[in-house]
This record gives sequence, structure tokens and C-alpha cells, in this order.
Amino acid sequence: MERPPPDVVDTLRRRRRGASSLVLLVGLIVVAVMSSLLRSGWDTVGTVEAARAAGVVYREDLRLFVVWEEPKPVALLPDAQHVAGDRVLFCESSGWFVGPHGEMFDRLGRYADGPASSDMDRVAVRIRDGLVQVRPDKVVRTMGRSTMREEPDGPFCGAVEPLRETRPGFAAAPA
Repeated sequence: MERPPPDVVDTLRRRRRGASSLVLLVGLIVVAVMSSLLRSGWDTVGTVEAARAAGVVYREDLRLFVVWEEPKPVALLPDAQHVAGDRVLFCESSGWFVGPHGEMFDRLGRYADGPASSDMDRVAVRIRDGLVQVRPDKVVRTMGRSTMREEPDGPFCGAVEPLRETRPGFAAAPA
């Protein structure tokens, strides 16, 4: 059998490489689209009824709070907005978030007092099919401190002694 000339062999090799590259590219696109469809990025917190009844829910695995506010909840990151790594806890007696250095935020995460540089950051939240869902990778950074806030419902947690976490995300009420 006679061998083809070198220029024909080079052309065939280039075409084969091009076809292989195209197949690889199409495969990568299919994988990207499929993983996007399989993982939308939304995590379910619970039912609307449960979130409404609880008022404030802390998801330790997602490191965020969901606060029911009609007609739709607000999702807040527990960052104290003062010292990196410090987080706030929700004080049920006052209905406010409190931090380890005196940071205070009202129930909706608006700055109230202390050394925090801004309001609490928010996370995308939606209601789908009766479920409250959050998107932890969609963070809305706050820029500065609010001037409006709700009044506390009662005594503050940690006013006399350091904050004590009674259950994940929640501070002990004063005795």
C-alpha cells in the first residue's frame, strides 16, 4: 500500500485534532449546564408556615438567620460587622441581634448600637411552592449604618455578663 504525501497526512492530523477539541469542548459545556441544573444554589430553610411561626430561624449549616417579615422573610448573615470572624446571636428577650463587643442590630439587621461598621449583610431569599429558600452565595453587602430601627421588645442579652449561646444562633436571656 502506498503512503499518502506528508502534506495530506498533516491535514488529516489537524482535522482529527480539531474534531477531538470540539468533542471535548461540547462535553465540557454539557457538564457545566447539567451541574447548573442539578445545583441551582438555592437551599430550603423550611416551610413558610414554620418560618412565620418561629419568627427567627438560625441555620447553623448555612450560617445565616431567616427572619419572618410580612410578606416575605429576610435572610441575614451573622457577621458582627466589627471584628472578622465574630458573629452575632439573636436575643429572644429583646428581639435584637447582639455581638460579643456590644454590636447591636434590630430584628431586621439594621445597626442599632456599638462598634459595628454597618448593618448586617443580607442573602437572597425567595418563596417557592410554600418553601422558604435562600441563596447563600448571593450576598448583598450593606454600606453603612441605618438611621431607622425597631425598638427592643425587652431586656438585652449579655448586658451584664458575656453572651452565652443556649442553642445555635440564640443568646441566653438575662436571669
